Amino acid sequence: VMVHAVHAYASARQGRRDEATAAAEQALRLVEAMSGAVPRAQCQIRLVLAEAALVAGDGARARDLVDAAEP
Repeated sequence: VMVHAVHAYASARQGRRDEATAAAEQALRLVEAMSGAVPRAQCQIRLVLAEAALVAGDGARARDLVDAAEP
């Protein structure tokens, strides 16, 4: 799952917004499928996705991801 989150971040940094969005959506689907397992990993993944959203210029999405990352 973290691979998809990092892919989203790297794509956002390189200006490939569509690719970043697709990778972020895949990561979120997988995180949600974890349903409570490994809470620390879920938190870290959401924080990486939040950073990717910030790089892509989506502050509202980043804020939502940070809020969801809180235990």
